[in-house]
Amino acid sequence: MNSDELFDMALQASQANDTQKSIGLIKDALDQSPDDARMWYMLGTLYTNIGIYDKAIANMEKALELLTTNPPELGEHVVRVYTPRFSPDLLVFELDSDYSIARFHLGLLYLMSGRREYAETTWKLLDALGEAHYLSLFKAGLLKIVNDQLQEGIDLIRRGIANNHLSESLNKDMETVVEHASLSLKEMTLNEESAERS
Repeated sequence: MNSDELFDMALQASQANDTQKSIGLIKDALDQSPDDARMWYMLGTLYTNIGIYDKAIANMEKALELLTTNPPELGEHVVRVYTPRFSPDLLVFELDSDYSIARFHLGLLYLMSGRREYAETTWKLLDALGEAHYLSLFKAGLLKIVNDQLQEGIDLIRRGIANNHLSESLNKDMETVVEHASLSLKEMTLNEESAERS
């Protein structure tokens, strides 16, 4: 069985929520194709989905390194991956010159692991996309939220969702972030009102 067939089997196993089988298949595929960025990327997303963030980050870093040093040949610009958190839906995206989707996901992993400075550094190149790009809005909103500027962060992420017509899965992930941030904001407001009355 070649690496592409193993990759497809890993996708099927992941869709069936058999993460361990999918990880094993991807590792077998990497034995044959160690320079295939999509394999490292998917392995990173699988480790993210089971909460092993150190391995997820290492594999995402490897994927981004390969994408930037050994980009796909012309005509190989469509890469199938999974979003790294919450939603198991298949995402198909075209790699642009900055590999922005991979960069965003790696930065998100850093942020989830409490490594904000790494996230900000990784996301810096997303600024070139422009302030209205959905990835720029998502990263700006997430950074506001971790800085306890919840309403501003929520507003930015909602704008990003409205501008993102590529990935429904990523929008669902960001909607979950908004839900959690909204609950935190409501709790903060109630606590402030309670403090004012006492």
